[in-house]
Amino acid sequence: MRSGNLSRCLYRAIMTIFAFFSPIYSLIRRLKGKDTAESARQKSGRYLLSRPTGKLLRIHGASIGETLSALPLIEAFLALDDHLTILVTSGTLTSAKVLKKRLPPRVIHQFAPLDTPRAVRGFYNYWRPNAEILLESEIWPHAVAEAKKRGIPLFLLNGRMSRRSFDLRRKYIPDFIAETLQAFTYLHVQDRENAARYKALGAERILVAQESAKWAARPSAPDMRALEECTQAWAYRPRFCVMSAAPEEFDYFADCFIALKKRISGLMCVFVPRHPVKAKKAYKAFAKKGVRVYLRSETEYPPHDAHVYIADTTGEAALWMSLCPVTFLGKSLFPPGGGQNPIEPLHYNSAILTGPHVANFEKIYADAEKARSLIRPQTVRETEDAIYYLLKRPDFRTQAVQNGRVLLTQKRKIACEELNALAQAILSSMREKIL
Repeated sequence: MRSGNLSRCLYRAIMTIFAFFSPIYSLIRRLKGKDTAESARQKSGRYLLSRPTGKLLRIHGASIGETLSALPLIEAFLALDDHLTILVTSGTLTSAKVLKKRLPPRVIHQFAPLDTPRAVRGFYNYWRPNAEILLESEIWPHAVAEAKKRGIPLFLLNGRMSRRSFDLRRKYIPDFIAETLQAFTYLHVQDRENAARYKALGAERILVAQESAKWAARPSAPDMRALEECTQAWAYRPRFCVMSAAPEEFDYFADCFIALKKRISGLMCVFVPRHPVKAKKAYKAFAKKGVRVYLRSETEYPPHDAHVYIADTTGEAALWMSLCPVTFLGKSLFPPGGGQNPIEPLHYNSAILTGPHVANFEKIYADAEKARSLIRPQTVRETEDAIYYLLKRPDFRTQAVQNGRVLLTQKRKIACEELNALAQAILSSMREKIL
C-alpha cells in the first residue's frame, strides 16, 4: 500500500473514532463555554438555516483574525456579482460574535464541520457550495477530499505554513499532503518562502502574493461611549496595552510591569489575554506580585487606583488600542510563538512592540521594521526600556506611528488591487463550473 493511501486510511480511522467520542468532546467544550448547543450541532454537520437559492461561495477561516482579513475580498465579490451569496464559516464562538456585527448583506455565517466523514458529508449535502476559499492554514483533509470529489473549485488564500508544520508533514505524510494540496485549483500564498514549502510538499498551482491580504483589512470602530468613559477615567495616566498574551507570557509581563511602575508614576496597563478563559490565570500572575488588578467582566471601568485592567471580553481590541498609545503584541516572546497581526495597531495610532518569535507574520514584521515603525525587544529588560522610551518620548512614538501609517497606505493599495483580481478569477472559475 502506498504511504499516501496508508496515511489517508489512518487519518480516516482516527477521525471516525473521534466522531464516536465527539458528543463527549462537545459536552466538555460547552461546559467550558467554548461551544453552544447550536454551534455543536452545526459542527456535527447538521444545519437549520435555509440555503439561499443561486450561487454560493464558501469562505472559511479558523477564527477572528483570518475571517476579518477576508472582508475586503468579500466586498469585492459582492460588488462584482449581484446574485452571489457568501457563506463564511469559522470554528469559534468569538469569531461568530464579531462577524455577526461586521458581515454585510448577502453574507451569512455558520460553524464549520469537524473534519469527520459524517460531519463533512452533512455539510456539503446541505450547503452545496459552488466554490470554496480556505484562509491561511485551514486545510482539512476530509473536507478537501469531499470538495474534490464533488468537483468544487477550491482555493487557498494568504496561505502560510510554519517551518515546524512543513517538517512534520514532509517527514510523516508526504504522499497524503501532496494529494491534498493537488486538489486545489490555486494556492495563493503569503511569500516566496511559503511558496517553496508548498511546492516541496507537492503543490502544483501556486501564486505568490504581492502583499498579504491582511493589509487590505478595514479596522473595526471602537465603542465610542466606552472610549469616552475610559478616556475620562484614565486622564493623565500613562498607559500601554498588551494584546493577545499567551499564558506562558503572563509572569513575564507581570515582572515587566513591576519594574516599569517604579520608573513611571501612575502607570496603567490594559492586559488582553489571547483567550478570555485564561483571564483568571493572568489575574493571579499580577496579583501575587502585589499589583492592583481588576477584570473587565467584573468591573465595567477600573477604579482610579487600578494598576492593571484585564480585558477578559471579546470584540474590544479596537477600544484598547485606541486608548493606549503603545501596544505590545503577544504570543511572540517564547518559541514556537507565532506572533499577532501587527497591522491592527497602526489603524489606531498605537506604537507597536513585539517579541522575537513572529513566524506567522514574518514578512509583515520585516516590512514594518524596515519602515522603522515597530520595536522587537528580546528580553524583559529590553521590553521595559522600550515601553518606557515610547511612553516618555512622544516625538519618537509619533514618528514610529507615522512611518507605519505611510507603510499601511502603500501596502493596502497593492493588496486591494490584488484581491479584486483574485475575486474576478475565482468568479470566472465558478461560472465555468456552473456552465
